[in-house]
Amino acid sequence: MNFINLENQSILDRPVSGKQSGFTLIELMIVVAIIGIIVGVAWPAYQDQIRSTRRTDAMATAQTLANAMEKHFTETGTYVGFPAVYERDIPADAAQAYYTVDIVEDGKNGFDITLSPIAGTSQANDGDITLSSTGEKTWDGHNCWSSVCK
Repeated sequence: MNFINLENQSILDRPVSGKQSGFTLIELMIVVAIIGIIVGVAWPAYQDQIRSTRRTDAMATAQTLANAMEKHFTETGTYVGFPAVYERDIPADAAQAYYTVDIVEDGKNGFDITLSPIAGTSQANDGDITLSSTGEKTWDGHNCWSSVCK
């Protein structure tokens, strides 16, 4: 009998047999199903993280505006004049695509900065984010300001 030793031969050097090597349709379908399950779980978590990041950006914008309002008060003795503060101190790309910014000032007594989510955006169900001159921070969505709140 004449046996061929295949141990030290590469796949290309081996004799061709009747069977084809490769993946079966079932194996490919199982891989596609596993990828689908992973994406089905990961995508909503990714979207939640994006919403949380946008919310954090909005909170940072509110804090930036509050700092600008306090600086304006120090310079002028009043909170009146917020349009100039808004134009000068709010970052151009900040939260504006997802929130509307509303500043209500009360002369020398204080101000409230409210960021309201824009309808039709992913932040639409977020609730208003408010920062007052007294330091009170609220978020209508869950009545908290912390980034750990969801």
